[in-house]
Amino acid sequence: PQLEQKDAQLEQKDAQQDLELQNNTAQLLQQLDDAVTPLVAFNAQVKSYQTLSPPAHLKFDNVLYNQGDGYDVNTGDFTAPVSGTYVFYFHTRADGSHYASISMIAKGG
Repeated sequence: PQLEQKDAQLEQKDAQQDLELQNNTAQLLQQLDDAVTPLVAFNAQVKSYQTLSPPAHLKFDNVLYNQGDGYDVNTGDFTAPVSGTYVFYFHTRADGSHYASISMIAKGG
């Protein structure tokens, strides 16, 4: 009887330690997720020909990916979801006697 009681106590203690280990592991994984800077990137294009008169707000009609949800497909605005340095690459094309000019405006700071 004493041996069985001691065995039951050890099993209970082992179960408690397992639960604590699981909780600690979950907390550490959450802290790791919080510490890693999230990826923010989008790739979009205009699929159809557009004639715009300045000042115009260009909205991309084909969003290939939008990691971090920084690009708003409804407004055409990009809002940085986390602070940091952002790099933008873009190109434009004009046909025939047309010309193209593009500029990017940063609001806020």
